[in-house]
Amino acid sequence: MMNRCARAIGIFLGIGAGSWLSIFLSNVFLGHASENLTMRFRVAAFRNILYQDAGYFDNPAHTAGKLITRLASDAPNVKAVVDSRLFQVIQSVAAIVISIIIAFVYAWEIALLGMLFLFLLAISTIFMAYKVMAMNMTNQKKAEMKKCLYESTNNAISQTNEFFLYGACFALGVAIIYRGQKDTSDAFQGIMAIGLGAVAIMESSSYFPEFVKANSSARLLFSMIFRKSEIGDSSVGEKAEICGNILFEKVKFTYSQKPNQPVMVDLNLTALRGQTVALVGPSGCGKSTIISMLERFYDVTGGTLRIDGKDIRTLCLDHLRTQMALVGQEPRLFAGTIRENVMFGLRGKVTEDQINKALDLANARLFIGNLPSGIETEVGEKGTQMSGGQ
Repeated sequence: MMNRCARAIGIFLGIGAGSWLSIFLSNVFLGHASENLTMRFRVAAFRNILYQDAGYFDNPAHTAGKLITRLASDAPNVKAVVDSRLFQVIQSVAAIVISIIIAFVYAWEIALLGMLFLFLLAISTIFMAYKVMAMNMTNQKKAEMKKCLYESTNNAISQTNEFFLYGACFALGVAIIYRGQKDTSDAFQGIMAIGLGAVAIMESSSYFPEFVKANSSARLLFSMIFRKSEIGDSSVGEKAEICGNILFEKVKFTYSQKPNQPVMVDLNLTALRGQTVALVGPSGCGKSTIISMLERFYDVTGGTLRIDGKDIRTLCLDHLRTQMALVGQEPRLFAGTIRENVMFGLRGKVTEDQINKALDLANARLFIGNLPSGIETEVGEKGTQMSGGQ
C-alpha cells in the first residue's frame, strides 16, 4: 500500500515538474516570438507607408496621427495569436478533446448530451465576441452600453451553463443507471469528464475576444503592408540623362479626395533648360500642384507631362528626383543641431568641407557663424528655436 502511494506521489511530482518546465519554456519562446512579430509588423507597415504617393495621405483616414495610432495599437494586438495566450488556448482545446473522448469511453450517452451543451457554450462565446467587435463606435456612449450588455450576457451564459450541464448529465446518468445500462462509476466518470471540458471552454472563452481583435488588427496591418503606391515602383523606369526641358500638354488634374473639383483643365506650359520661370497667381490656382507633378508626388489625370520629350511616367522616379532640388514653402527641421540637420541631407561620409559648402549654397553660413553656439546651435522641434528668416 505504501509503495503504491509513494509511486502515485512520485508520478504527480514528475508531472508537476514537467508541466512547470513546459509552461516556462513555452511562455519564454512564445513571448519572444510575439515581440519579434510586433516589431516586424511595425517595420513592414512603416516602410510601405514611406513609399506611398502623396494622394494616400490626403485621405482623412491616413493622417499622420491615425497611422501612428494604428502602428502603436494594432501591432501589439496581433501578439495574442502567438504569445502565452495561444498556449493557454491550445491547452484548453486539448483538454476539451480529451474530456470528450474519456466521456465517450465511459458513457457515450452522457458524452453526446454534454457535447450539445459545450457546443452551445462555444457558439455563444464566439457570437458575443464578434458582436462586440462589430459594433459601430460613432455613438461612443451607446456602443459602450451595448458592449456591456453583450459581455454581461456572455458571462451569465458561461457561468450558469456549467450548472445546467451538470443537472442534465446527472439526470441522464440516473436514468441509464436505473435502466442498468451503466454502473454508477462509469456514469460518474463520464459526467466529471464533460465537466472538465466545460471548465476548459470557460477558461479559453476569455481569450477569444482578443483573438477576434487580433484578426481585425492583422487585416488592417496587412492592408498597409501590401498596398501598392499609385505612382508605381520608384526604382523602375528609364534612367535617361536629364537636360531640363519641361512641357505640359493639355494637362488635367483632380485630387482624388475632390473628384468634382478640377484643379487644372487643359494646361499648356513650356519651360526650357536654363530659363527662370515664375508661377504667379492667387492661392489655390495650382502653382504648388505643378511642382508636385514635376516631382511626381501626383500623376496627371489627363494630358501629358514631358521632360526632354519623354513622358515623365516612363522615367525612373528615384533617378528623376536626384536631378531636382526642391525648396518647400515651409522649413522642415528636426530637433537637433544645425550641423545634424545639414548632415541629414548629405550622403555617405560627411566632411566639414561638405557641410560648409552646403551652408554657403544656402547663404546661411554668415548668420550661423554669428550665433553664440554657431553650427552646434539647437534648432528645436520643427525649427522652433530659429526665426522665420533664419
